Amino acid sequence: MIDILSTALSGLNASRNRALTAANNLSNLHTSGFQSQRAHTASGPGGNLASTTGASVPGERNVVQNGSREGSNVDIAQEAIGLLQEEKITKANAAVVKTADQMQKTTIDLMA
Repeated sequence: MIDILSTALSGLNASRNRALTAANNLSNLHTSGFQSQRAHTASGPGGNLASTTGASVPGERNVVQNGSREGSNVDIAQEAIGLLQEEKITKANAAVVKTADQMQKTTIDLMA
């Protein structure tokens, strides 16, 4: 039971990190020279997820046009789709936590 909660909570934390990264990218959309960031998620011990934030994908660079630097390299559509995905992932992980809680309550009631 603890493994289920641990996995779901690590998923919630990874999803939170990805959503915060997307929010940071969107809030800096018009910041001159801003380089978008990406949240990188990897599977850790016991199937738990670890998420870190780093530089944007190589090749995503601001370009110089007409002697001036482009505002930022944030792709609004990509960030919006990412936020929608994180909403679904968060709801799924929250459902796992809720179900595990209900299972634990039922087990305690049966033992009493």
